[in-house]
Order: sequence, then C-alpha cells, then structure tokens
Amino acid sequence: MPPTFAAHYASGGVRTDLNGHTSVPGLYACGEVACTGVHGANRLASNSLLEGLVFAGRIGDDLLRRLPQQGEVVRQGRDTVLLDPATRGELTRTMTEGAGVLRSANSLAATAKALLVLEERASAVPSPAAWEATGLHAVASALVAAAARREETRGAHWREDFPLPSEAWRGHLVTTLDGTSYEAVQD
Repeated sequence: MPPTFAAHYASGGVRTDLNGHTSVPGLYACGEVACTGVHGANRLASNSLLEGLVFAGRIGDDLLRRLPQQGEVVRQGRDTVLLDPATRGELTRTMTEGAGVLRSANSLAATAKALLVLEERASAVPSPAAWEATGLHAVASALVAAAARREETRGAHWREDFPLPSEAWRGHLVTTLDGTSYEAVQD
C-alpha cells in the first residue's frame, strides 16, 4: 500500500457544555469526540489527553450528583436500513481518498456520490458490525457535507481550492438530524 496523508486526531465534533452534556438527554461526550469550546479550530498534540481527563472527571462528578433520566428514542422519520458490514473497507478507502487531509470541491463531490452508492448496500442480518458500518456512514456523510460547505482552510480542515482562512467562516457548522446550520463565533 502506498504511503498516504493522515490526520492523527480529530478536533471534536459532538458539541458539549463544560460538564460534558450533549443535546441528547443522558448522553455525555469528552476527549477527541467532544467540541467543548476550550480549543479553537486546531490544538496542540497531547492536549486531547488532558482535555479527556478533565472532562471525564467533570462527567463523573455530574453523574455522582444525579443520574440523568433515560432519553426518548429519536426517530428519523424513515425506517433505518443497516449497511452491509463489508462496506466498511470501501467506506474507509473512499473517505481517505476524497475527504482526507487534502480536500477540494471535486474530491468531496466524488466522495458524497460514493457514499450514496454505499448507502444502497443493505445488510440482510442486523449485527453489531452492521450498526457500526451504518454509524460510520452517517458520520462520514455529515463530515463530507460540512467539509464541502466550508470554503476555506482552517485548523485541520484543508481545502486545496480554498487554501486561506476566511473571516466569513469564523464559526461552527452544526449538524443535527434536521440538517446543518452555521453559527458565527461571538467575540
């Protein structure tokens, strides 16, 4: 296999408050997966370990004070189709090639198209591997949509066709089941 570019960490994604709460009742997040607001668009190596320790402690303290009530099941308005677990390798390859470290409008459009094709490969049998492939596909689709929309380079997001940061994009793209919105950073 030829050498490829790789990002060695993720700069958050699941928005939390300073106690690790997400918008989903009873769901906490910390470390690499969390967008806590304590870092900008990038961070120095090893800060994720410190952040994970600090926020894990805050989550533990919060759980000691009170256990949250179980949240309601979120319905997507359509039947969930689980993907064939065999799609995982192709999903990984597709994301590396078109939405990896170096991105462009063309590579992201090709990746979005490939993700739609993978979506058609359903699993005949529900299994943990099928749920995992389906979850990875959902995250990949959200990432590609947001990366295509953000027409600038900022932090770990590098667009070959937009190599400089833009003040117009100084903010967050927030993706939910209802779609993606942009929130400017307030000074």
